[in-house]
Amino acid sequence: MRKLAHLVNTRLHNLEKLGFTFYRAQNITNDGLAFFNENKHVQSRKVKDLLLNFRLSTTVADAGLEVLTSDITQRFPNLENLALNFSACENLTDQSLTTLSQRVSATWPNLKQLTLNFDECPNISDAALTSIGQDLREHLRSLTKLELAFGSYESITDAGVQRLTAQIGEGLPHLVNLGLTFYGCLALTNDALVSLSSNISQKLKGLEQLKLDFSACNGFREDQGLAAFGRNISENLTNLKQLHLIFSFCEDINTEGVKALGSSLLNLHSLEELTLDFFE
Repeated sequence: MRKLAHLVNTRLHNLEKLGFTFYRAQNITNDGLAFFNENKHVQSRKVKDLLLNFRLSTTVADAGLEVLTSDITQRFPNLENLALNFSACENLTDQSLTTLSQRVSATWPNLKQLTLNFDECPNISDAALTSIGQDLREHLRSLTKLELAFGSYESITDAGVQRLTAQIGEGLPHLVNLGLTFYGCLALTNDALVSLSSNISQKLKGLEQLKLDFSACNGFREDQGLAAFGRNISENLTNLKQLHLIFSFCEDINTEGVKALGSSLLNLHSLEELTLDFFE
């Protein structure tokens, strides 16, 4: 990895987009994540897009992510698009996400697109969502696209979703593309659906693309919650062109719930693309 970083830093001076994938890399050490730091005096100022994928690299822990975060914030001062995938890196905790969020927001206040994937990281909780939301609201107001993915079983609750989406709604006035995933967050209930849809729809009226994934969340037990969720979106997000709502493997959603959600979306006349997924 250090050889790759050396090549980037010393030879490929015109790079604008850079991506590395280390899928299921089981031999990455914490120190090894500083692979851009081979030449400390060189900065890749032309790189605008940075994409790093560490999915299922289970040896990655908090200390390693802190090293990587420190490294990239020094190497790439002019980023506009950052995408980091740490899904199924089960040793990461709230500390990792809090440190990452703070450094990203402090380094790139003019960032346009941000994707953070911490799906299947069971040690991520409401505390991390609150920290991310605060940094987004206070420092990353230029974002036009935001994608966040979590999947933490029971450690993410209605309160965490409410706080995160309230801060997104209050702090990101230029957002046109939003994606939120809460895969397998078993503690979520109808309250999360209603607060999320209210916070987003009342503040982010310029949204054109919205994707919400609640796969394997089994707390949506009343049709009224889905109906209110759909109404909030339909009545306020009148500029939506693409809408993707995913409720796969949500065992407690019945036919009446599907009908209630579908009926509530009939006023979205600007839609060009609609996906409703209830796969079981």
